[in-house]
Amino acid sequence: MPINLSPLPAFILTSCLFATGVHSAKPNVQQTPRSMSLTEGHSVTMNCIINIAGPKVYTWLKNDLEARQAISAYTKRVTEEKGTSKDPNVILTSLEIRNVTECDSGTYYCRVNNVGQITKGAGTTLTVTRVTQKVKCSINYVLIGVSAGVIGLLCISLIIVLLRLQQRNKACIALQRQFVAYITEKSTESLPLKPKGHHKRREGSASSSGQEGKKKKKRKVKELPTMACPDYVHDSRPQGARP
Repeated sequence: MPINLSPLPAFILTSCLFATGVHSAKPNVQQTPRSMSLTEGHSVTMNCIINIAGPKVYTWLKNDLEARQAISAYTKRVTEEKGTSKDPNVILTSLEIRNVTECDSGTYYCRVNNVGQITKGAGTTLTVTRVTQKVKCSINYVLIGVSAGVIGLLCISLIIVLLRLQQRNKACIALQRQFVAYITEKSTESLPLKPKGHHKRREGSASSSGQEGKKKKKRKVKELPTMACPDYVHDSRPQGARP
């Protein structure tokens, strides 16, 4: 059964379908290239095309972190550029990283904030490898050889210094012994020699003097007067008082 629509309701339905179709269109964020593999020391450039209507703000990310925080030495090695397009809804931007290192490996995204609506591109996977191990090993061998040579020279010089110090110590000990022997010899020569038998003579003189004193005592005892009269009685009275 056919449905008859009046002109006014048909206009309203068409307007609603048009409006829903415009707002249901998804934003377009394209990144190139999808993946890159480099060695350390090279430079890389990642591009992004943003085609979104309305006000928008874009930011470069590395593994869900802002590139300014995730990339070391950002101000020295990274450059962000913004291009122009005839379409006001289109933004052209690029991210350049110079002197890449292994730490720069990861996935980089271009994120767009359109009035609270967040949109990200598919991402660019960057893989950075180190320089070949052979070159590093050769450099390490050279450094090890130089350091070993320097250490060997230092050890040899230290041994020579120790031997010379030991010889000087021996010479000093010999000089000290000679000096001590010389001093002892001079001290023995300077001491006076004592005459022998000096004490015996004194003892002899002392014994002779003692014998002489004994003889004198004996002589004195002999020289004492003896009383002729045995009946003599000593009287302590003076002579004039006798009867």
